[in-house]
Amino acid sequence: MMIFNKKGMIINNVIILNDLRAFPIIATIKIKNNISNSIFIAHSSIFKNNEYADYTNNTWKLILKIILKTFFGLKIINTACTELAENDKMGYYSSLYSITNDSNANEDKYPEISKKILKITLGTYDIISFLEKWRPKNVFIFNGRTASSYLITKFCVRNSINLFFYEFAGHLNGFRLFPVPPHAAGKIGQLYIEYFKNGVFNNSTISKASELLKKEKFNI
Repeated sequence: MMIFNKKGMIINNVIILNDLRAFPIIATIKIKNNISNSIFIAHSSIFKNNEYADYTNNTWKLILKIILKTFFGLKIINTACTELAENDKMGYYSSLYSITNDSNANEDKYPEISKKILKITLGTYDIISFLEKWRPKNVFIFNGRTASSYLITKFCVRNSINLFFYEFAGHLNGFRLFPVPPHAAGKIGQLYIEYFKNGVFNNSTISKASELLKKEKFNI
């Protein structure tokens, strides 16, 4: 199935608001205003939690939700899933460790924070169900909190849906879209260096390539 707007046009782009800090909100609005054939969605759980660096007043969250729905067409995805599979907890634990700054963090040690992160992680199941039903070509998401992005990213990669990660880059004078999670860029760069160092550009390969080039140039 495909998503259609009120005018019957196919919606190819899904923009996900998964973080209520100012930069992600402004970024999603900017993307929505600059990309045609798009739908703007968020899970209801992000308007009900006060975890990590989010100290936003709940009344303001309700007002913000109304503003985003009324003026920017935000579609709210409601909670349906209630249980997180054991092999889907990587994003959940990643956020728990980073929020608490404790690599030994667990549900017993931080019960309140754990409950809130769990709700956000469960919300990714509901968004995945939405994406699975409509199969867009492109998905835009913020990678800043893995609890709300990891499983969605995993689903998109497995189903050949193009992913774009929006980020506020101060050194680049504003918002940028990245084809890989910005926080993973260092690791990806390291992998590329290892690949080129030990693969394509090893001495044996260079020698073979130079011999082929010499034969080509001299017609031998």
